[in-house]
Amino acid sequence: MRIHLIVQLLAGFVLALVSLAPGPTLAQTERAQPAVQNSSASFIGTVVTATGSVTIEHPSAVVVQAALSDQPLQAKVGDRVYLGDVVQTGADGRVGINFTDGTSFNLSSNAKMAMTEFVYDPNGKSNSTLFKLANGTFTFVAGNIARPAI
Repeated sequence: MRIHLIVQLLAGFVLALVSLAPGPTLAQTERAQPAVQNSSASFIGTVVTATGSVTIEHPSAVVVQAALSDQPLQAKVGDRVYLGDVVQTGADGRVGINFTDGTSFNLSSNAKMAMTEFVYDPNGKSNSTLFKLANGTFTFVAGNIARPAI
């Protein structure tokens, strides 16, 4: 009798645990999202060349997928650059970025630059840009943001 009661209690406990478990997992019906979603910052440019060690830090990004190693993710051609990002190159790194106004720049090795300000409206008269170069060198060709207001 006692064993029968213990079996019933254990069965009830197991059934209670099963009822609390989440339901079956459904297959994904949407395309996979990028590792980082940056909804609060403005898109300002795209990486067009990247060689060697190049990283882009997205300070205002929300991480939705964890990296599988301790190494930072390397930037690659096609990666987006957002206002507030910090672009950094290693000893063997170089990167080229084209901005939405047509400006393009190349960042040399061992360089670090913050994308501090970028205001561009094709119909606007108060466009401006400000990038903070912490170290290294860069070359650039100004785009429409440098045109004088008419």
